[in-house]
Amino acid sequence: MSFVGADVAALRWFAASLDLRTREIEANRHRLSSIVDGIAWSGPDRDRFVEGWHRIHGQALVSICEELSNDARQARQHADQQEQASRRW
Repeated sequence: MSFVGADVAALRWFAASLDLRTREIEANRHRLSSIVDGIAWSGPDRDRFVEGWHRIHGQALVSICEELSNDARQARQHADQQEQASRRW
C-alpha cells in the first residue's frame, strides 16, 4: 500500500519548530532593540539610526514572526485535516 496524504507527526513537529524559532527571533529582536535604544550616542545620526531600526529592521522581524506563526497554524490545521481524513478510511 502506498502512502497518500501528510505525515501528521511531521506536520506537528514542523509547527512546533516554527513556534520555537519564532519565539527565538522575537527574543533576539527585543534584545537588539534594547541594545539599540541604550547605545551611548547622541545627535541626529543616532536618532535616524534608532528610528530606522525600529521602523524598518525591527518591523521586518515582527513581520517575519507573524508569517512564521501563520505557517505554524496552517501546518497544525493540515495535520488536523489529515487526521480527520484518515479516520474515514
